[in-house]
Amino acid sequence: MLNSISAVNDDAAGVNMKLGTQQKSVLEALRRHKSWHPGCGWIWKNRSQTISILDGLVKKGLATTTGGVYRPVISE
Repeated sequence: MLNSISAVNDDAAGVNMKLGTQQKSVLEALRRHKSWHPGCGWIWKNRSQTISILDGLVKKGLATTTGGVYRPVISE
């Protein structure tokens, strides 16, 4: 299931981007759970690692964040 998002189309930039293994896993979890916020019940390794990966997904345009809550932008 995670292999299906190895290259994600960034419609805004019109380019394909590659995601690392951790980014793929966190994006899949974000899609499955619909959002992430501190204390929501799931993390990747630890809270700061999760936030770092989620911030990377935000920079790539694959997630948004408002008030510490992260949500996926694209869906399967």
